[in-house]
Amino acid sequence: MAQRLSDNKLAILQTGIKSNEDYWYITKQECRFSNLCYIGEVLSRWNPNGKENYESFFDRLKVTPEFSPYIGTTAHRATINLTSYGLKRNAAGYAPKDLTPVFWKIREITNGDYRDTSLYQNIIDDQIEKIIIKTKTICLYPMMFTFKVLLTLGDVTGEYSISKEEFKIFVATAARWSDFFECASSIIRFRNDADYRNKARQSEGRKVANDTRLNLVVENHSMLKVDGNTMYIPKDCIDAVRIKIARYELTNPTEIDVDAANSRLAACTVFKPKQIIFFGAPGVGKSHYLKTLYPDEKDVVRVTFHPETDYSSFVGCYKPIMNEERPGEISYSFQPQAFTDAYTMAWESYVGKTEPRDIYLFIEEINRGNCAQIFGDIFQLLDRNEAGLSEYSVRPDKDLESYLCERFKGCADELDSIADGLGNGTILCLPPNLNILATMNTSDQSLFPIDSAFKRRWDWVYMPIDVSPVNEKGEAVVRRVVNGKYCYEWGQFLAEVNSRIFKITESEDKQLGFWFVKPKDGSGDIPVNDFVAKVVFYLWNDIYKDYGEDPESIFYFSGDGNPDNKDKNQHTFKDFAPKFMAVDYRIVDAFFRNLGVEQKLLES
Repeated sequence: MAQRLSDNKLAILQTGIKSNEDYWYITKQECRFSNLCYIGEVLSRWNPNGKENYESFFDRLKVTPEFSPYIGTTAHRATINLTSYGLKRNAAGYAPKDLTPVFWKIREITNGDYRDTSLYQNIIDDQIEKIIIKTKTICLYPMMFTFKVLLTLGDVTGEYSISKEEFKIFVATAARWSDFFECASSIIRFRNDADYRNKARQSEGRKVANDTRLNLVVENHSMLKVDGNTMYIPKDCIDAVRIKIARYELTNPTEIDVDAANSRLAACTVFKPKQIIFFGAPGVGKSHYLKTLYPDEKDVVRVTFHPETDYSSFVGCYKPIMNEERPGEISYSFQPQAFTDAYTMAWESYVGKTEPRDIYLFIEEINRGNCAQIFGDIFQLLDRNEAGLSEYSVRPDKDLESYLCERFKGCADELDSIADGLGNGTILCLPPNLNILATMNTSDQSLFPIDSAFKRRWDWVYMPIDVSPVNEKGEAVVRRVVNGKYCYEWGQFLAEVNSRIFKITESEDKQLGFWFVKPKDGSGDIPVNDFVAKVVFYLWNDIYKDYGEDPESIFYFSGDGNPDNKDKNQHTFKDFAPKFMAVDYRIVDAFFRNLGVEQKLLES
């Protein structure tokens, strides 16, 4: 009788698998990618030169509220697993400097909150696909092999799925890429031949390989789903996986370069450009948050929109300039503005680089300018494909084209290899590493409404009001309004005033964020003059001046500030500052008392 592929696989299971050198093995510690990022976060905070060793440092942090939901029962040895996922360079030892660009990229994207994996799922997929298993008997990429087996099974049976038991017995015991058909054939026989199934289950290889954790590793991929004990490719992902495997087979040699594979695993090569508008009430920290998203100021180009901003002041135009060597001599040349500066910086840092830098274009107050007029046809570039490039290129005007042609002389050929015409400036196409981030103050959204065609090209992130924020060390940020010998807690004031604003406007747009006004020094105290000039003036001018004698107005209070005193009257902003540079302390105290904000002696 002819030898069947499944017979060969059974023989390997019975005699050829004796240790974790013979099957897909990974440490028994944490396998969930997001949890490993939290372990990386712990490592990033450790000081190797301090008095505390890493084990005690890890045990101390893992039970804190920040980490306990994700790594609370994990041992510090799980840090080893960071290497398997390309988050850490060296498997041995614990050194924060060994954390890879992949980890720092994810940390940048999430700001240290790794729960929402959708923010960096593209990186997770890329890292899982790069993992390589190399032992004395095995050399392959487990994620890609799993996909290949599932595709083969699906094309034969119509079901692109396997059980976890089938994964451990047949898939996780494969040694080479060419084993995929033998693996699929054995699984089909395992399902239909009871005698074969019993022999496979009783084999020594089955018992040993049951220790594999690779099924938990590959589950991190977005195109592989798990339902109970079944692992499968979702129907809407089958074509994408098929293309992925086709590209893999066309570009990977039979003999895998393990050193190159490990280098790719530890390098952050995936760019998913961020195109986000951060919106919220004034003072919620939108601009401050943007600063946390980039590592270096040299990678940032800033612009603030206002009613007079137009296409020329955003992109650039021909302008007369003075000849510095010959004062008085005027010449004309194209003067690039924020968009063009960011665009050229991004392409120049992208082409020919194995690890391109992220470039950021920050647009402050995006809704204070007429976006349709400012962007013009450039708004078409905001549609990005899966590679991060603009889905549709546009033709620039001749002035910009000439400037780009000159600017890109040194890298024109490389740019043209990406898109014909990119190098000589005849087309515009956003690169994958150009991120465009903007802020929008919801209290000003009526200035220039943003149309739906423009809106859908952005991700929108709402910045909520936090009246009790913490700093990077997890400590509460304290702010007080100082009024003579008394002071008032800023956070308590915000909670009270925002509830009143919502009650009278039925909107959060006009509410105040914690960072609406900042102290002038490091004390955390807000002088009463600043409070009146910035806070009271905003409340009166932008919200309450049209409410007249409305009893719900916060400016409707008695002279002593007692909310139970029926002798109330309407105050206006000039009552708070009756003279130039002078504030009426009594009115300010009454204002706070009427809101129910606790008054404290400054010394306390």
